[in-house]
Amino acid sequence: MCKGTGWIEILGCGIINPHVLENCGVNPKEWSAFAFGIGVDRVTSLKFGISDIRLEYENDARFLSLF
Repeated sequence: MCKGTGWIEILGCGIINPHVLENCGVNPKEWSAFAFGIGVDRVTSLKFGISDIRLEYENDARFLSLF
């Protein structure tokens, strides 16, 4: 799951692209923005020991019924 590094990102964050700010009507030369959020799918994988996060997006009722 961590590719052997021992670290797993569950709280992603970063600077918002200036083009996104422009599309929202905000002047990127005057403003910048920082985005963050928790990855519910990653927390679920950790809690239930799911080794492949893609399983959560296949919408397989047999898999989902396990939880």
